[in-house]
Amino acid sequence: MILTDYDTVVHCDEPARSGTLHYCSPEVQQRQDAQLSDDLFALAATFFQLLTNRPPFLHDEELRKDLGLNWAGEAERFPRLRGFFDRATALERTARFASAREAWKFLTAETSETSASRTAPASRLPTPTLTPTPIPTLTLSEQQVPWLQDVLSAYPGSRYGNRETRGLDSEFALATYVETRLDQVLREDIERGAVNLVILFGNAGDGKTALLQYLACQLSGERIDSAQRVWEHRLANGQRLKINLDGSASWNGQCADDLLDDLFAPFHQPDYSHDRTHIVAINSGKLLEWLDRQTQETYLTEQLREALLDETPPRDARLRLIDLNQRSLVGGFDARDATLSSDFFDTLLARLFGGRDIDHWAVCPRCTAQARCTAWASVQIWRDPEQGARFKTRLLDALQACHQRGEIHITARELRAALSYIFFGLEACADRHAQPDRPLEPAARRVFDPNSPGRQGELLRELTRLDPALDSDPDLDRELLSVAAHPAHPDALAQARRCAYFERPDGAVILADGQHYGRFRAAAGLDAVGREALCRDLCAGIACLEALPRGAKPPTHGLPLRVTPRTPTESALWVIKPWERFDLEIPHSAAHQPLEMLPTHVTLCYRLSGGSIERLRIDLELFHRLLELKHGLQLMGRAEEGRFANLALFIQRLAQEDFRELYAWHPAEDERVWRLQMMEQDGRQQLVREVVE
Repeated sequence: MILTDYDTVVHCDEPARSGTLHYCSPEVQQRQDAQLSDDLFALAATFFQLLTNRPPFLHDEELRKDLGLNWAGEAERFPRLRGFFDRATALERTARFASAREAWKFLTAETSETSASRTAPASRLPTPTLTPTPIPTLTLSEQQVPWLQDVLSAYPGSRYGNRETRGLDSEFALATYVETRLDQVLREDIERGAVNLVILFGNAGDGKTALLQYLACQLSGERIDSAQRVWEHRLANGQRLKINLDGSASWNGQCADDLLDDLFAPFHQPDYSHDRTHIVAINSGKLLEWLDRQTQETYLTEQLREALLDETPPRDARLRLIDLNQRSLVGGFDARDATLSSDFFDTLLARLFGGRDIDHWAVCPRCTAQARCTAWASVQIWRDPEQGARFKTRLLDALQACHQRGEIHITARELRAALSYIFFGLEACADRHAQPDRPLEPAARRVFDPNSPGRQGELLRELTRLDPALDSDPDLDRELLSVAAHPAHPDALAQARRCAYFERPDGAVILADGQHYGRFRAAAGLDAVGREALCRDLCAGIACLEALPRGAKPPTHGLPLRVTPRTPTESALWVIKPWERFDLEIPHSAAHQPLEMLPTHVTLCYRLSGGSIERLRIDLELFHRLLELKHGLQLMGRAEEGRFANLALFIQRLAQEDFRELYAWHPAEDERVWRLQMMEQDGRQQLVREVVE
C-alpha cells in the first residue's frame, strides 16, 4: 500500500517545497525550481517499487540516486518498462521526459513497435497494431463568468452589491425568483373572484414587491417595474385589479397615506362591491401608522385592528391579511399537512448556481484561476452528489436553527444575500485574476467565522452563535488537529471543526449547543403520543432545576415542584402536579394563511383546578436547557439562573395552586418521605401525616 498526498504541490518554475525522499528527484530534494519532469521522476520511482517491492534507489542500504534504479539483476524481466523507468529517473534533467505528452509518445510508440514485430499464432487472428490515442490540448487562460457578478450583486457587502435588493426589475432577479404556494393560492383566488382585498405586510426585504410583480405578470402577461408603484388592469373575468407595490412610498405626486386612503376606500362598508380586487404590499409599521390615523372605526379598520393586535383572522373571508413575518423561507411545515419541506431554499440555491437550462460555469475548467476560485470550488461541491447533498443539508440545519431561535426574521433579501456570500464570496473573476497569490478560503469559514472578510447582515451574524468551534470534544479535536494543514496556527482547530461539520459523513461535529435542535424542529410534526412524550421530558428537566431529595424523583403520576418557604428551613417541601393536567401546544400556520411555518417556540400548558390555564413559552434556548437538565446538566452561576426567570414564575404559580397535599423530607430521617394532607373529619380540618412507601 502506497500513500500519496498533494501537500507539496507548487506551480511549475516555483521553488519546490519538499518531497518524499525515496521518490522525489534530486532537484526537488534540493528545493530547486520544480519542472514537469520531476513529476514523472516520482511517478516512475513509485511504480518501480510497486513492481519490484524494493525501494527504487537503495543500493547496499545506502540511498544513491546517482546510481539509478536498483534493478538488482531483474532488468531482463521488464525489458519494455526499463526504458521508460530509466529515462524518467535519469540523473540529468535534460535526459528525462520533459512532459507527460513526451512520455505518452514514448510509451505508445514502444507499444506500436512491439505489436508490429510480433508474429500472429496460426490458430489466432493477427494482433492489431495499437495506434497512439491523441491527447486533447487544454490551454488555460483567464476566463470570465458574467453570471457570477450578478450573483455577487445580491450581497450588499460586496462591491458589486446593493443592486439586486428590490423587486423583479432585472433579468437576474426574475431568473432567481422562487414561486411559493402563496403565489399559487392568491392567483387562483383572484381568477375565480374569491378575494377583494389583499394586504401583504411584514418587514422590509420580505419579498412583497417581487411577489406582486410576479403575480401581476402571471395574471396579465405584462411585466411591470417597481418604480411604477400603482398598477391597474382588467382581468379576463371582468374583475378590476389594482396593485400598490409599496404602500409605504409616495408616487406620482401623491403621498403614501393618500394612496392608501384611495386603495382602502371601497372597503369601509360591509356592502362593498365584489367586482374589484385591490392588493397592497406594506411594512407592518406603516400599516399600524395608517390605522392609528383613522378617526372613525369602520368595517375595514375594525377587522384590521383585530388581525394586527389580537392576531385573529378577518371575519370577512374576502379580506386577506397575510403576515409574512410568520413565513419560514428555510423550510417549514405546510398548513395543509404536517410534512417538513424546504422547497424555497432548495429552489433558490439551485437557481443561484444557474439551474439546468444553462451552464454558466462551462469556461471554468479552462481558467487559470480555477484552483483558487471561491465560486468554482462551490460549484464543484454543488455538483458532487454526496458532498453537495451533505453540505446543503448541514447548511439548512444551521439556517433553520437561526430561524427557530426567534432572534431574527429571515427575509428573502437576507437569505439570498447570505447564500451569495457563503458560496460565492466577494470577488468576481477579474478580482481573482488580479490577485494570483490570494489563497482559497473554505465556504465553511464564511458560514460561521465572525472574522471572515466582508461579513455583514443579521443572518450571518446569527450563524456565528451556532459556530461548531464554540463546542469542544477532546478526542475528536485531537483527531482533527492531527490532520490539519497548519496545526500550530491559533485558528487551526476552529477552522477544522467548521470544515468537519460540513465534510464528515458521521455527523460527529454539530452546531454549538445543537444536541436537541433536531427534536425542536420536528416538534411541529408530532402526533398526540409524541407531544406527550416531549411534554414529559420537558417536565423532567423542570424537576431537575432545583435540588430535591432522592424520594422526590419524578413519580409516575405527576411532576414534583419545590415549595419555597418564606423563612429558611432544613425541611424540603414539594407538591406533585398530575400529568393529565399538562399539555404541550405547538403553533401551526393558520389555515387562512398559505404559508410554510417553522415554530420558534412551544408552549407548556397546565390546567389549574379552577379551569384556567397557566402557560410557559419555551423557546429554543430554554428547550435545550431543560432537556440538558434532564440528562444531568448542572447550572453554574447567576448568569445561567437568569435565563429561567419566566420558568421560576411559572413553577411558583403552579406550586402555590393548592396546598392541601404536600410532600416533605427532613435530614433527621433522610430515608423517609412524608405526605402531609389537609383532611376534613367531623366538620374540622385536620393535618394528616403519613410515610410514603
